[in-house]
Amino acid sequence: MRPLLHFLAIGALLFAGARWMASSPPLAARDASEEALLASEARRLGIDRDDPVVRGRLVRNLQLARGDAASPEALYGEALSLGMDRSDWVVERRLAERMAARLRAEGAEQPVSDEALRSAFDRHRDVWERPATVQISHLFFSHARRGADADSDARAALSALRAARLGPDAAAGRGDPFLLGGDLPPRSADELARGFGPRFAAAVAALEPGAWSEPIESSYGLHLVWVRARAPAEPADFERVRPQVEDVLRSERGEAALRAALRRLRAGAGS
Repeated sequence: MRPLLHFLAIGALLFAGARWMASSPPLAARDASEEALLASEARRLGIDRDDPVVRGRLVRNLQLARGDAASPEALYGEALSLGMDRSDWVVERRLAERMAARLRAEGAEQPVSDEALRSAFDRHRDVWERPATVQISHLFFSHARRGADADSDARAALSALRAARLGPDAAAGRGDPFLLGGDLPPRSADELARGFGPRFAAAVAALEPGAWSEPIESSYGLHLVWVRARAPAEPADFERVRPQVEDVLRSERGEAALRAALRRLRAGAGS
């Protein structure tokens, strides 16, 4: 049974390691030399000694290699003496990520002044602006389902809708099923372009609210579009987005602190 237990333990370790690697935040630059510098600094500061992932990894690796029942402390000490902590990529990555997180936190925790916040707001003003949006309903005519008849079917439906003076609520279900539905929430021109293609977004931008459009082609097929409402762009308002601005500024300071520390560590390694 003992080999089976070892096999199950290793499987659990690999599964846990894979989950940690998938969830851990990436370094600003995936550079092996930077990871080595950060891992080395983490060891100098003793971060490796209280890390459960590092300790568990080394103990289990040595248990697999040795196959004995020595205490975890003894196995951990022997693994360190054998240099296993410096040859295991999971340990190396873990220490580098922890060191990077520590350096980022030190930079992000510095006091933030109103002047610094306003400067960050100005640098990213376009992020905080609310673009103009349009809310549409549409009837969809699929090229994949109708082939060459899609255009004529769309135009026939348009004539019927206009003759009966039917709006989008009464016309629901007259086209083909569409994954996102027939009524879309407010979207900016860029969002429409990403979802339906730039020609579709440009055509919708020229429509007046409250009437059916001619068939408009998208990435999916043809659409009869009814503009329900438009909302103008809103300029950025500092007080409204102050918390988000502070998050961005602290993130920037954290990254700057990490890059500065890496420069110091690189200079120290070269001296």
